[in-house]
Amino acid sequence: ICGRSNMSMEELALRYALGIGEIDSVLIGIENLQQIKENIKYIKKPELPDEILCEINELGTAPENIINPSLWKI
Repeated sequence: ICGRSNMSMEELALRYALGIGEIDSVLIGIENLQQIKENIKYIKKPELPDEILCEINELGTAPENIINPSLWKI
């Protein structure tokens, strides 16, 4: 998806999360000034096109035992 849409994984992930109406806030981590600048640039871009959103949504979600930290066996 990233290659065809000419976006980095970071851009695609951030723009996807920002486009989900049920999400009120998106918390991002950065390690340097360049990452802040890139994230600001991504945030200013329009929402992802519907065809990209559909393609991402068709991937499904990870199993509950992977996405729920309370179920991790560490």
